[in-house]
Amino acid sequence: MMLIKPDCRDRLSTQDVEFIVRSLGDKLNQSALTDLLTDPDARDLLLDDPDLRAAIQNSPILTGISAHLYFYILVRHELLEAGIDDRTLTDYIAEMLTEYSDADSVKARLPESARSDYVVDLMAALQTANRQTAFQIHAHVGNHTLLPSGIFPNNIKACTDRRGAPDIGYHEHMGAANYRMASHLPLVQKYDIAGVLESLADRFHDTRLALNEISDRFLSFDDAKMPNLTPEALFSKS
Repeated sequence: MMLIKPDCRDRLSTQDVEFIVRSLGDKLNQSALTDLLTDPDARDLLLDDPDLRAAIQNSPILTGISAHLYFYILVRHELLEAGIDDRTLTDYIAEMLTEYSDADSVKARLPESARSDYVVDLMAALQTANRQTAFQIHAHVGNHTLLPSGIFPNNIKACTDRRGAPDIGYHEHMGAANYRMASHLPLVQKYDIAGVLESLADRFHDTRLALNEISDRFLSFDDAKMPNLTPEALFSKS
């Protein structure tokens, strides 16, 4: 089970910086470039620049930038549209998408592993879990219900219609409940993500709808299979 750390903004690559410079052009003087590399507040303002978002949205294919930058910009914009102005929450979701983008990095892939028995097995494991594992399970169930319901809602609906699998409402309930449980466990302080998990519990529905928008508008793939969610593998639908 992966423990997501909300640190996308701290993991921008040299290629990301070059892309930002190309996209913002004359807006970036030497001072602004220095701020991008050294001043977190100035960096955050630059990442919110609509011209940068447009550069990503209008490119038919993106190469040479990291998944961290790609997903951060898309998620940030959609969350703002949903009335959620929370950069740390954006970091968490973008990092989750980035972590799940490597099809070989996680044994249980989506959407196949988003089946209800997988979640039930995880919840059963809580009976014998130590505090560390219990915290990881609750956070993982939250992630593992948010991602399929956000990125692959059609798969969930098809499974519900075809064989009575749990619907979107089940994913929302389980996801929000487990994020909240994780946010209340003492171990959460070690990772400094209590606020993020609490926000996800409170705004699970709105966050899921924001991911639906990203999936519909920007991620082009056959969602019968789990794609590599990297910029190189994704084509803009705009």
